[in-house]
Amino acid sequence: MSIKKASKRRSTVVNAPRRAQKAMSREARSLYAEIRQGIRHLETSIGEIQRGLRKAEHKLEADARARIRELRKDARTTPLSASCARRSYRIKSSAIHRDPETQAIHGYHIQGREGGSH
Repeated sequence: MSIKKASKRRSTVVNAPRRAQKAMSREARSLYAEIRQGIRHLETSIGEIQRGLRKAEHKLEADARARIRELRKDARTTPLSASCARRSYRIKSSAIHRDPETQAIHGYHIQGREGGSH
């Protein structure tokens, strides 16, 4: 079994820029090389910035998760008693029933004012 090697001929599309490069002066080629080097430096800088941003983002997420865990732990250790919760609900709901404006908004009828019962 023999493995066939790829041909070493290049297409004219690839050769055309090479011919153009050879036709350029030595100074122009060195300027292009400097530009390419600058582009490489910019790419590495961008990569470093992106890595730093990802690292900061992960740190923020980790801090937020830790804070949530802490808040949940605090909530478990100091629970609101059931009677306290019921009392605050009763106070809120009775305030709604006493306020004529709120009653009108929610469609409650006030006995004696509108001439009928509930």
